[in-house]
Amino acid sequence: MELNIDQIKATTDKIKIPFIFFTISNDAYLVDHANEAAKELFGYENVTDLDSKDILDLFNVRSDSGGSSVREYLLVTKGDWVYVEANKKDGSKFPVGVNAVEVRDDKNLYILSIIRDRTESVKTRKELEKALKDAKDQKEAADVAREEALKAKEEIEALLFKEKKLSAQVELLKYIFKGVLSIIILLSMLVLIGWFSGKYEKESLSMFERILLVLTGMLGTAMAGVFDSKRLDGGK
Repeated sequence: MELNIDQIKATTDKIKIPFIFFTISNDAYLVDHANEAAKELFGYENVTDLDSKDILDLFNVRSDSGGSSVREYLLVTKGDWVYVEANKKDGSKFPVGVNAVEVRDDKNLYILSIIRDRTESVKTRKELEKALKDAKDQKEAADVAREEALKAKEEIEALLFKEKKLSAQVELLKYIFKGVLSIIILLSMLVLIGWFSGKYEKESLSMFERILLVLTGMLGTAMAGVFDSKRLDGGK
């Protein structure tokens, strides 16, 4: 089937998306026709500025195999989009999708291609990837903060428990202190009375004195233990 090149050109000129028609010459793919949308996409002033441009000047699919690189990159899946990097006239690069297909007439082989600018979609994808990464980082930071808060809560609860336990010990010590102190005062008075009045024998007084010493020592030991516990708890 012989292709009508003029008819293809007229048809593609009505298409609002970039379209380029390539011919093959000495294993090179050269632009035979480009529409206005393709001209604007690649940054040229006139459509004719694209005429005879090598496809490898427009798309970064270079390889040592020359024209076969186009088949390798652009025609690997016929009728599907292939994503490559493209070159504007000013040398800047941008991502595109190319849907290309080979056609033949009786004498020549051609490539018909539609090009889609992917700049915005790539930008959106990168922004989405960044947003997902930021969300993941924020979640990880929140998890760390939550773990630290739980640990701090447990430490505070442990300290409150120790403080409550110590307070109970101090209250108990107060009652013991009052009781022992009352006994000590009573025994001291009995010893003094017996001493001055001569009512008690010397052995009895010695016994009272020993009892006083024992009670006083017990009281001192108990108080020292409580205050040592309080000091150790406060230092943790």
